Amino acid sequence: HIAFITTERRDWVTVSHIYRIELSSGRTEKLTPGFDEKINDFFWVDGGRRILFIAGRGVSTQLFSLDVAERRVEALTDGDRVRAGLSVSANGAATAFVEQGPNAPPEIYATAIDRFRPKRVTRYVVHGFPPDTWAGTEIYTQNIALEMQRRGHSVTVLARVPAEDSDAPEDFSI
Repeated sequence: HIAFITTERRDWVTVSHIYRIELSSGRTEKLTPGFDEKINDFFWVDGGRRILFIAGRGVSTQLFSLDVAERRVEALTDGDRVRAGLSVSANGAATAFVEQGPNAPPEIYATAIDRFRPKRVTRYVVHGFPPDTWAGTEIYTQNIALEMQRRGHSVTVLARVPAEDSDAPEDFSI
């Protein structure tokens, strides 16, 4: 089987569905008939028994689990945060995603798939860092990193480097 997303517009709303196609017969079936949101990323998990996906819900995006046999969708997250960048480990046992909120910067969360309890694995992800970028968020992040280091924590900073200062592609490098 192969799964794919279809998207349609209903008046001013975009709705998506996950379909499964059986390669030997070409038969397709809608796996999310009662789901009424815009689906983004998805991954097969549990040996093809479930599909994890991200979809919009109001002004937020949530993670969902689709039981393929039952065609039942369960929300794994809730609230006003936005999730993106869903990824599943090579062995299918864990997932990671980026989460941010109206008053919370983007952070990476990870969890075992069979016991969905996301834990933050990063702190203060920003798009730049001194000395290349000096603005409020960057200075705040630098101060947090320095204080954590002062308290004995090991701190690693990954930051964008302006393309004109590196041999990286035009957009940026790390």
